[in-house]
Amino acid sequence: MKIIYLQFLIFFAPICIWSQFDTKNKKSSFSAPISASKLPALPSEKFKFEPKPTYSDKFPDPNNSFVKNDMLITKTNTFANPNDIVKDRLNAEKGNFLGDFKTKSSYVRIVCRDFGEFDGDKVSVYLNDELINSEVLLESSSKQVVINLSKGFNKIQFQALNEGYSSPNTAEFEMFDDKGNVITSNQWNLFTGDRATINVTR
Repeated sequence: MKIIYLQFLIFFAPICIWSQFDTKNKKSSFSAPISASKLPALPSEKFKFEPKPTYSDKFPDPNNSFVKNDMLITKTNTFANPNDIVKDRLNAEKGNFLGDFKTKSSYVRIVCRDFGEFDGDKVSVYLNDELINSEVLLESSSKQVVINLSKGFNKIQFQALNEGYSSPNTAEFEMFDDKGNVITSNQWNLFTGDRATINVTR
């Protein structure tokens, strides 16, 4: 019988310990009234009324499909051709045409020199596309090239073998007939591989 009472006490003792007192009529010392002034204010920007924008002929509605297609997009059939840039550069670099001349002379004498600072410019000389002098070094002092002319048309060309230390390949020259008269005088400015051309008709 004692054992039954002991078990009864062990079973109901925790219930009595954890039971709460009636505090219905007592004010809690931890409760505090919440003041309305301490509530966080909501940002007024989120609730700001935005009036609908007005549009006119001067300021059309960008959402209008008619405006998108006909007003905001400028239609044109003129386009820049990127090949024109390449073509202009090729035309500028392909060489120098130095003129057409006539003479009764059986040969011409061309005196040439580097008119800039001596930097090792070299040229080869062609007559009617045939090589007649493989290398002429252009120096500060003048050098002479004699070219025999055939009856009719003669195409004389100076091809730049290099551009020296300072680009481009530069020279000034005078061309004389067999009596010592000046036929022409000029300059060339060539990139490597380009040619200065003089046409002489005898």
